[in-house]
Amino acid sequence: MICIYGAGGHGGMVLEIIESQGLEVVFYDDDNSINEFLNTPVKKKLCRDEKMVIGIGDNFIRKALVESMTGVEYIAVVDSAAQISSRVKIGVGTVIFRGVTINHSTIIGE
Repeated sequence: MICIYGAGGHGGMVLEIIESQGLEVVFYDDDNSINEFLNTPVKKKLCRDEKMVIGIGDNFIRKALVESMTGVEYIAVVDSAAQISSRVKIGVGTVIFRGVTINHSTIIGE
């Protein structure tokens, strides 16, 4: 089970990548009015037992969230339609969308 932090537009794009890999997904969102997003359940308690990816598009908010949360296991999410050299290093928490091309010697994330 993968937990996406943020049940909104960016989170929806991350959802499609994870679902295409046949994995189960749940969202976490602090907006108590959202119980389901894109036919996927939304938890109200922060995911601590699932692997997590931040599904919020704003870079500054994403960074602040990661820095404020401890004990969370982040994963990288990579769309199978991305073109990525075998000589690329991708850090945890990274999301790579469909249609992206990343050439050799690139380091993304940690």
